This record gives sequence, C-alpha cells and structure tokens, in this order.
Amino acid sequence: MTSSVRQGRRPNPAPLPVWTTTLAIVGVCALVLPLAGMGHQAPWSRLPQLITSDEALSALLLSLRTCIAATICDVVLGVPLALLLARDWPGVQTTRVVVLLPLSLPPVVAGLALLATFGRRGLLGPSLQVLGITIAFSTTAVVMAQVFVSLPFLVTTLEAALRARPSGLEETAAGLGARPTRVLGTITLPTIVPELTRGTALAMARCLGEFGATITFAGSLQGVTRTMPLEIYLARETDTDTALALGMVLVAVGAVVVALTQWQPSRRRRDRRPRTGRQWTSDDLPPVTHLPAQASSVDVKGRVLARNWSVDFSIDAGQVVAVMGRNGAGKSTLAAVISGMLSLDEGQVRIGDRLVDGRSGNDSGRRVLVGPRRRNVALLAQHPRIFGHMSVLANVAYGPRCHRVPRARARAIALAELDAVGCLDLASRRGDQLSGGQAARVALARALAVRPAVLILDEPTAALDVEATAAVHRVLRSRLAETGTTAILITHDVVDAVSVASRLVVLEGGAVAEQGPPRSLLSKPESPFTARLAGLNLIRDATGTTVVPPEGVTLRRTEPGATQGLPGVIAGAEESAAQVVVLVALDSGQTIRSRTTLARWTGLGLDLGDPVRCQVDPAAVRALPEPGRP
Repeated sequence: MTSSVRQGRRPNPAPLPVWTTTLAIVGVCALVLPLAGMGHQAPWSRLPQLITSDEALSALLLSLRTCIAATICDVVLGVPLALLLARDWPGVQTTRVVVLLPLSLPPVVAGLALLATFGRRGLLGPSLQVLGITIAFSTTAVVMAQVFVSLPFLVTTLEAALRARPSGLEETAAGLGARPTRVLGTITLPTIVPELTRGTALAMARCLGEFGATITFAGSLQGVTRTMPLEIYLARETDTDTALALGMVLVAVGAVVVALTQWQPSRRRRDRRPRTGRQWTSDDLPPVTHLPAQASSVDVKGRVLARNWSVDFSIDAGQVVAVMGRNGAGKSTLAAVISGMLSLDEGQVRIGDRLVDGRSGNDSGRRVLVGPRRRNVALLAQHPRIFGHMSVLANVAYGPRCHRVPRARARAIALAELDAVGCLDLASRRGDQLSGGQAARVALARALAVRPAVLILDEPTAALDVEATAAVHRVLRSRLAETGTTAILITHDVVDAVSVASRLVVLEGGAVAEQGPPRSLLSKPESPFTARLAGLNLIRDATGTTVVPPEGVTLRRTEPGATQGLPGVIAGAEESAAQVVVLVALDSGQTIRSRTTLARWTGLGLDLGDPVRCQVDPAAVRALPEPGRP
C-alpha cells in the first residue's frame, strides 16, 4: 500500500505517456524562464530606490485604486450576469457570445471600441458632454477599460461553477418559503465562494496588467491615467533598470493575486478538525412550539402537453396518498405540478380553496400562477439536497427562519425534528459530512419542520438501508398522524404504500389508471403494473368479478370484447369437503388447477364449459416433466 493511500489521499490515475510529461516540462520552462531572466537582469541593489520614486509610487497607487474600483464593478455586474447566463432561456447562447467576446479581442481594439462610444466624438460622448460628463482620457476611463477586458474572466468562472453545482438547491429553499433574495444570499452565493474568489482574483490580475485598452481610451497622463504597465512601458525607452524594477513589483503583486485563484477550503483538514458544537441529547432539548399545521386538500385536473400528461387527481385534507407507476408514468410530473416547479398547459391546480395554477372563472378569466414559495408545499425530492455549507441544525431551522420564526424558536423546532428522526447527534455536523442515509433523514426533518399544507415525498427511503427504512416508516406514520399533514408519497416500494398511505393511486401513461386502499388494490388489481406489484403475471379484462383462490389462480368471467388474461374454459370441478378443485383448459392447450372455496365458486356463477380468463401467481407455477419422459 502506498503512502498516499495510507494517509487517505486520492490515489493517482494511470501513468501518463512519457512524451506528455516531456512536453509539460517544456511548457513550464517556457513560462518560468522569461521571469527568471527578468529576475536575473533586475537591479536588486537599487530596487528600493527605483520603486520609491515619485513617478513609480504615483503609478503604483493609481493602478491599485483603479484595479480595486474595477474589481468591485466586476463583482457587482458579473455575479448577476453569471447567474443569468447559467440559466436556460431564449437567446442565452447569443448573450454568452457577446459577454465573452472581449476575451478574444486585442486590448487596443477594446480601447478603440470604448473611445468610439464614450469619446467626445463617439456615439454617446456628445450627449454626455451636454450633461457635463467627460469620460475619455480620465481616471474613469482607466476603470472602464479595465472592466471591459476583465469582466468576462469573472463571468465565465462563475457560470461554470453555477452549472456544475448540485441541482435543485434553490428550488428546495424556495419550497421551504425562502424569498429570492434570501435564496441568493444563503444558498446560491455561499456554495460558489471558492469560485467567486478565484474569478475575482483572475479579474483583478487582468486589471493590473491592462495596457492596450487603457492607453487607447485613457491616454498616459501622469497621476491621472498612467498606471504601472504604462509607466513600465515609458521607462523602458529611457531607463531599463527602472522598467525592470517596476516590472518585478508588478510580478510580485500579480503572483499574490494569482495565488488567490488557487485558494479553496481543504475539506480533509476541515473533516479532521474536532467538532466544537454542542452535543444535544433528548434530555436537554429546549421547550418547543411547532408551527401551526395547515393541512389542505389538493385538486389537480389538467394537462401538460409536452409530456402527454393528463391527470384528474384529488386528495382530502390530512390524507396520506401513495403514488406509484413505472418510470415515465408521470409521477414526477405530478409532484412538479403540485409544488409549482411546472405549470399546466390546460386545467387547474387548487390547494385548499386557493387556485394556484389555472384560469379563474371561465376561459376568459385571468391566468393565476402562484410560485413555489407561496404554495406552502414542501417537496422532499429523491436526492436529499442538503445545504452542504450549513450545519445540520441550520438546515432544519432554515424553513422556520424563512417563515420569520425567531432564531431561538427555530432552533428548538429543528432540534425536536432531528430528535424525531434519530439524528439529534448530528446537529453540529456540516451538511456535506453526512452519509446518504443520514442526509435522507435530515431532509425529512427539514421538510416536516415547516409543517406544510402539503408534503410531497419523492422516494424518501430510496437511499436508506433496511433498518433506517423501517425507522423512517415509523416516523412518517407517527408524525403525519400527529400533524395531520396532507402527504403525497411517490414510491416504487409496495411496503411504503402499505405501511404509510391510506390510499394508493397508480399512474399509467400520464393518467390515473386506478386508485383505492393499498391492500384492496393489490389483492384485486385493475392495471398491469399493479398486478405485477401484487406478484400476478396476468391481468383480467375490464369487466367481471375477481376471485383470488388460495393456490394463486384468479378466475374471471369472460365478457364480450375481453382481450386481457389467459383465455380458457372450465373443464371440470371436483368438490371435496368445503373446497372445489377447478380444472381450466387454456386455449394454449395447457391445463391449470385452482383450489377455491365453495362460497367463492358459487359467487362466480360459473359452470362447466363456461369461458373464463385466468391470472396466475408465479409462486403457484411448478415445472413438471412431459408425459412419457422419465
């Protein structure tokens, strides 16, 4: 075992070809040797005297002032611009090309563009002159030139970071009641702090080294527009030693700035850091007053044309409904429509008595579309979407704080919810230090903390082991019963539906196929998907009575036009005490046996020769040798 693996470091990938290493060394030399040559020629003995001259100090201070001003402008303009470009909307690609175009322009062309726009004879220059504003050949022009060439560096760095982040964090925060400004300040920006630092440092470095656009648009006026690059250029013509000395100063400052681009928090060091937060136990929890429960009914009747989704779905207030269906059946679309992540093309969505999506009144009424934040619908997605930069306690307290609950009460609510899901000992841990099962339970506590009118749980136990799943089922049953919260449980697990929900809704092809009590639906399925869940491999026709005999064969009366199920006829029946052994001759030539009770047989009203359709439990199938074979 290598030392890197022994110390917990990430192992190196497969070795590189020798020629790539050789070329990499040549590339490093191409960058380092010119700086080494400059350092060799620099007059180190006279360096303090040369860099403290009036001209040098004036240029250095001007560069620092304009660089700081331009960097502030970059951040103020670049962060919103990166947020906009990180979203998908019509024209975003064209806008991105325009924003990043200065990266490919020679600086002198950038200066000409600025001069042609803001100069005295430029596009806007005469109008600004009327207002008494002169920009060209001023310190303001220096700042504008630096912003023009440096802003794309910050924007492209931030946009890449925003697109690479885990998706759904902002939507989760909005579902907990956070306003857009709070989402930006507490979720979006904190998750891109390293990239924001790196992009800002890159922009600052570009500002410090700007020359061409500055001299074209601002000129070279001592103390007004002559920055360090301009001072070095002019000194090079008269005094090489001064130019080299000033160049070394700029190299040192630039090295510090560029070093900031490589800064990022060391997670390994942070993970080794001892936890200093309070270790809570159930005995010392503060008294808590939960947010008032506001269980609401849900009524969805509408269509999403692009997904071929048309659903008529309703839930009574306080009811727990499980929604099942194969992949692509429309379960996630239902969750998105109710939570406000997706709007209907036709129809309405009502939460309680409030219309949240659709037209009020008749078709000519005003279109109503309430955003996720104001629906009071909490969505616990399949992925926990824990805020990694916050503690677990802050994660769970986030929703109550968004509802303007005082900090102390929000903490008490969060601690109570963490205790309920068995994660109280994790309260002081960071969100990005949780395992998958821990994150799922913390996400459940966070959703329950806001006591939503509707709680949507999308595969809440998908990431949990057997023991944790059973614990979550217990928590869900008890907490939903205590709070009376209306809950929609989207799941692929029959255990979830049977143990938590009082009603099961099965979606097929973007529509409701069947619904009813889970146990009743699974014992007498109406759709192919539900039959498979129940362990049955054939589906009866749409009419007729279903009987599930003990040996796993379901017999049904065949009605005109029936097409589903294995067709056959009653070939015989043998009564034995209180039981009947039914022989069914299938059209395929096979014969199957079913043992049922006399009461069930009588209830079917069937007789010998009557056509039936059969549904067979796989557990009832046995392989036997063909007649005549050993």
